[in-house]
Amino acid sequence: MSSYNSTVFKKTGELLSKALLLSRALFLVLLAPIVIIFSIPIYILRYGLSTWAKYFSSGTIIEPISASGNMFSPELDGSLNHRPPRCAIVCTITLKGIISTEKLAEKVKSRWLSEYNGNGKGCRYPELKQYADSWFGFMFWKRDDQFEVENHIKSHKIQGQTDK
Repeated sequence: MSSYNSTVFKKTGELLSKALLLSRALFLVLLAPIVIIFSIPIYILRYGLSTWAKYFSSGTIIEPISASGNMFSPELDGSLNHRPPRCAIVCTITLKGIISTEKLAEKVKSRWLSEYNGNGKGCRYPELKQYADSWFGFMFWKRDDQFEVENHIKSHKIQGQTDK
């Protein structure tokens, strides 16, 4: 009797395994066309808007935010309204010694904001002078025409540390 039970359980397990594999395959076969049908028009719309933005946004909208740049995207509140991010920290620098914020601002300007790419065209880090903005439901980089590096460099003294 026990060999009969083990044979039944083995065959049932094999049938369940095949049924599970078949259901996964059907799910992928049915899901893939749906994803393609809905995503292609969105990508075409995004491409068209990015091209349109260059000509009709007075030059302030630069380009769509890439997937890796989405950490700068605005947050959503409960009503699905976009808000600017509360905190977008680009970097924190701990320095040994003393340097004035004015001198640090000059170094940031010369090394990060004014330095050009290897080909001599464009700023090396243009996103540092831009902010994320929503345009027709898509996130774009927008140029900050009133950017001042001095507004972005803050000096904080660490408690318990002494200057030597």
